[in-house]
Amino acid sequence: MKEVDYERARAAVMGLGRTMERPWSMLDFEERTEPLPDKALSTIIGAREARPLAESHRGFSVGACALIRRRGEAIAISHGVNMKSSSGRSVVDLHAEETILNSLRPRDEVTVLTIIGPPQEDHGSGRQALTLHPCTYRCQPMLAESPHVGVDTLILCNTPDGTKLEWGTVADFQRYHRGEPADITSASFETTPSVLFPVPRAEAYDLADPALDIDTTEWDAKVTFPLVEWALQRR
Repeated sequence: MKEVDYERARAAVMGLGRTMERPWSMLDFEERTEPLPDKALSTIIGAREARPLAESHRGFSVGACALIRRRGEAIAISHGVNMKSSSGRSVVDLHAEETILNSLRPRDEVTVLTIIGPPQEDHGSGRQALTLHPCTYRCQPMLAESPHVGVDTLILCNTPDGTKLEWGTVADFQRYHRGEPADITSASFETTPSVLFPVPRAEAYDLADPALDIDTTEWDAKVTFPLVEWALQRR
């Protein structure tokens, strides 16, 4: 894990109005002033919810979720899954990242893209990381060349159980798989972080409900503050 200025990151989070005790929901995407860590968390939850819809002849299910800036405002989301019905050449062979890019409008910009799937050796580079990265032979070139993906688009990779995370830019993942120094940040947890289990939205909440008592201490130390610092370095 890279050295993080936690005090600077904490001040930035609080300055952006983050409410630590709030329950999470997919409707968080509609809050246009939401800081990057909340956006990232929402896409992780979205990718986790999308993943069961994947179709793979070998049970290799991948889910993805992207936060889209449309007409300058972060108000759209897109979900994606991999689809491959048979081995070898298949009539349908789509990667989760591809299904998202195919769903976008001409001027859409991807601000955060999360991919969730079981880690495996990359067929192009031969490298296996803590999480499943966009593949080198198809998805990385596609993302790098896409007009929807910028140099500061956050690419976040998460394991199905939520215990391993890695993030960086498309260029960072390309450098990693070329064996070059790469600015990829990682975080690990012994068990699935409680923040990854979304709380259903309701008209009113009973703040005494134990289901809403989510301890974010470890998540904030390993993910929230490093993500804020990551964003601040790109301003």
